[in-house]
Parts: sequence; structure tokens; C-alpha cells
Amino acid sequence: MLIAEIAIDEARFQYQAGQLPKGAKDALDTLIRSYDVAREAWLTYRGAIATNVVTTTYFDQLNKNILALSNAIRTLEEAK
Repeated sequence: MLIAEIAIDEARFQYQAGQLPKGAKDALDTLIRSYDVAREAWLTYRGAIATNVVTTTYFDQLNKNILALSNAIRTLEEAK
């Protein structure tokens, strides 16, 4: 999650400075959406642990969201 935050911050800075290729803007938007979904899944998983709820479903969803986030980071880097 921290790597995604850094990638988002860096890309936003590059975009605002006019240094991000136009095609990379869509990849940045996808990365931001993927980060938001992964973060929400992480918070849900963490909440399940805190309340002693069975976490298997939440853990599986979190893994899927983290994989999508990783792919979104890779796509953004390729678009630069």
C-alpha cells in the first residue's frame, strides 16, 4: 500500500508539472481507484480480525485487490 501511495504521489506531481505523458493519465486514474478499493478491503479485513470474525473471505478479497493494485502500478510505470 505504501508503494502505491508513493507511486500515486509521484505521478500526480509529474502530471501537475506537465511531465506525465497523456496516455499515463488513465493509468494513474486506474491506480487511484485500485488503491481505494484495496485500502477499503484492508480496513475491512483488519476490522474482521479485531472483532474475531472468520476472515477467510476478507483475506481472499484483500489478496485479489492487492494483486489488482500491483498490476495498476505496473501499468502506470509502463505508460510513463
